[in-house]
Amino acid sequence: ILYLLFVITIATVTGISEDVTSTARLGMGIAFVFCSITLWIAWWKLMKPRPAARPLPTNTSSVWTAGFQQIYRTTVHIATHYKSLKWFYVGVMLTDAAQNALSTILITYLVDRLNFSTTDSGITILLLLLGSVPGAVIARSFTSKTGNPVQSVIASSILMMLNTTIFVSFVDGPGNKTKILVNILAFGFGCGMGWKWTSDRLLSSTLIPPGQDAELMGVFLFAGQILTWLPPLIFTGLNELGVSQRIGIASLNVFSVMGVISYVFIGNYEDAIKQAQEGCDSSDDIHSNRNINGDTRDNGGNKQTRDDKEEATLTQI
Repeated sequence: ILYLLFVITIATVTGISEDVTSTARLGMGIAFVFCSITLWIAWWKLMKPRPAARPLPTNTSSVWTAGFQQIYRTTVHIATHYKSLKWFYVGVMLTDAAQNALSTILITYLVDRLNFSTTDSGITILLLLLGSVPGAVIARSFTSKTGNPVQSVIASSILMMLNTTIFVSFVDGPGNKTKILVNILAFGFGCGMGWKWTSDRLLSSTLIPPGQDAELMGVFLFAGQILTWLPPLIFTGLNELGVSQRIGIASLNVFSVMGVISYVFIGNYEDAIKQAQEGCDSSDDIHSNRNINGDTRDNGGNKQTRDDKEEATLTQI
């Protein structure tokens, strides 16, 4: 948000806000400078050495091959023991594909069809980002009342589909009224995104078996990125065939619908938690400190129930 504000302000003050190419160069230059500084601090100054999490298997000669072997074992293990977690990852893969591609596709439509200037597009994206803040608050409130993050994820995805449907139905052609409607919908998109991102991470933290947190959070992040390329490709293909760009935007709802169906397949939330525990107990490769009631021990050895873990996660969010 601060970066976007910074770029918009400089572009407006210097008088290049109407020049898309110059504004893009300015944005990339600012991003390069800040990323060079922050990445150097993060990776060279703050990243400290740490011991290996586990020894290299005796039948593996390289860390590289061990990584691929572990990914394969993890995939098979999830498919075999964690049905709910499997469908959760499928849901993330589909819904995040639509949501991550949304801003890219919207910018194309705003500039090409609605004649938005660089400043207009920047304001729209800024409102989308700002909307994620109340979205996270909605996620906390909804989950606290229902006690079910699965329902929260589904509700946020339905909100995104509703916003997309309104957008393709009523946003067509330039004008001041169109800009107002676009900005309102952009803020709504932001609320849906913030709501879903928060609910997804809460759900992931409670469905992941103990002892595999780092590894399976990596799978979660991977699932959210693996299909990001597909919706823009479909949008581009439809556009090249002469199909209305609004139809291309509406195609995002196909991914969202399939994602919601996958979330429904997670089933009962409490049963999903028990399933994760039973799958963990049945595996010889996973070492857990969670007892039969779903309780865990914190770093100090104190008893911590799953409800405590959920509350702690919500507080952090």
